[in-house]
Amino acid sequence: MFTFHVYLILTLMTYIIQSAQVVDYVIMDVCGCAPGLLLEFSAAPYLCGSARDSATPFGSATVLSSSMVLIIIVCIPFALQNLDDNIVLQWLAVVGLTAMAALWVVFLVD
Repeated sequence: MFTFHVYLILTLMTYIIQSAQVVDYVIMDVCGCAPGLLLEFSAAPYLCGSARDSATPFGSATVLSSSMVLIIIVCIPFALQNLDDNIVLQWLAVVGLTAMAALWVVFLVD
């Protein structure tokens, strides 16, 4: 049982990180760069990443990206509720997943 809980926690952490990376790239495409705060000592703690040849827009720098803060702000209120209390969010997630699956099918057929 302990191993299963560790697996779930690690899987959810990877989903949160991947969601933040997608939002980083969306912000970079819309605004030209993705803002973040450097977690290393530097003269300028603010970084606007625009690297397209890396896994993140920030390259190899260690940052707290604005998208990670946004994801955290969105997730915390729902994480503090019981599953019975946020049933509307669950229905929206199912509808969103169905819409995304339909879009993937349309794109794959074309």
